[in-house]
Amino acid sequence: DFISASSNLRARIYKLKEVTRIETKRIAGRITPAIATTTAAVSGLIMVELVKIAKKCKVEAFKNGFINLALPLFAFSEPGAAPKKKIMGDLSYSIWDRWDVKLGNITVKEL
Repeated sequence: DFISASSNLRARIYKLKEVTRIETKRIAGRITPAIATTTAAVSGLIMVELVKIAKKCKVEAFKNGFINLALPLFAFSEPGAAPKKKIMGDLSYSIWDRWDVKLGNITVKEL
């Protein structure tokens, strides 16, 4: 009853059609299998890429995966290199870099 009331309250706020409790159960009953299917598909794609890491494959072997289970669409592309930003001289960074500052227990202001 709470889910039905909440969804109808949201529908009323956004001027959408309100539905009965049975219709709410029907709609909500489709969400769990969709989440489980999507999670399984994404987990499988991640595992394929982790195997490539474990096998120390070249970067060209890695792929970006895009899925839309409603269509169904599975698309893959080669990841592009992250753009590097030059700081000074030959020192640069990208969004994938991480700097470890080992100065002990200090605040940002002291940094």
